[in-house]
Amino acid sequence: MTAPAAAPPRHPLMFWAAVAAASLVVGGGVLVAALGYAQTAGPDGAVRGYFAALARSDAPSALAFGDLPVGPHTLLTSTVLREQQRIAPIRNLSIVSIARQGSNASVKVEYTLAFGGDSRLISDTVRVYQRGGKWRLVHAAIPTQLDVVRGLQRATIVGAGIPEGTSLVFPGAVPIKFDTPYLQLDATQDSVSFAAGPTTQVVVEVSKAGKSAVVSAVTAALRACLGASGQDDRCPQPNERYVPHSLRGALVGAINDDVSARLAVGPSGALEITGDVQVSGTYRKLTFENQTVTGSGKLRLPIRARAYAVAPLQLTWDRPS
Repeated sequence: MTAPAAAPPRHPLMFWAAVAAASLVVGGGVLVAALGYAQTAGPDGAVRGYFAALARSDAPSALAFGDLPVGPHTLLTSTVLREQQRIAPIRNLSIVSIARQGSNASVKVEYTLAFGGDSRLISDTVRVYQRGGKWRLVHAAIPTQLDVVRGLQRATIVGAGIPEGTSLVFPGAVPIKFDTPYLQLDATQDSVSFAAGPTTQVVVEVSKAGKSAVVSAVTAALRACLGASGQDDRCPQPNERYVPHSLRGALVGAINDDVSARLAVGPSGALEITGDVQVSGTYRKLTFENQTVTGSGKLRLPIRARAYAVAPLQLTWDRPS
């Protein structure tokens, strides 16, 4: 009879080392799972999920992260949210700190709103509470009234007029656009956060396209005034002693930096245009003895004009005061 083969020698140290290694693998998996959960749980979990939903323009998901205060829901749609993200996407959200008291917490956040070439850093505080083991936002939208002081008739929200009274709005850029490329929101001020008051004043400014149109219109109008056919009594004069229609000549260089335009108070979108340009030419003026003399050379020409912020820009000189 053949003797059975001897069993391989046992190495207790190797066995327990394998057990320890297996334990580390299992323990490591539990640790990784725990860390993954920690990134989405706790007071900051709902806040991260909420802002992620905003960033992808998913209004139903954003609203599911919290409760709503009393107010109209007209602006709480994915369409409006897409407009907010088009104007200024939410980027680079970070949790700054968490202050927790039992089942309530305040989560301080920072993120940027990318208004075209201008990025604005927003610091805000989001209040959350715990219910059934889950954290929710106290408010998933912000009650505020959008107050457009200048250019209201040019402003719309997804094709409709600006709602009157308090509305519920998602945080981020004010979701307003204009029916003219000559106006734009002010990136430094036109956003809504959880710190917003009962009224959010919307600041409207002249865009780069608007400034370019103003410069072109003023240049063309001044050349007409300085030409042989300039007969407009409103054409600017250096001062009241110059004889109307007597100034003839040309602009000295470009006037881009010499002209400014701002939106006038009121709903119509009227522009107030001012400046001080240099011209070279001939003129007639009155001396202090009211004698007419002829002169020539370079002089400064103050200008004041108005125009509605729509294309084509139609310039009207203000009457000399």
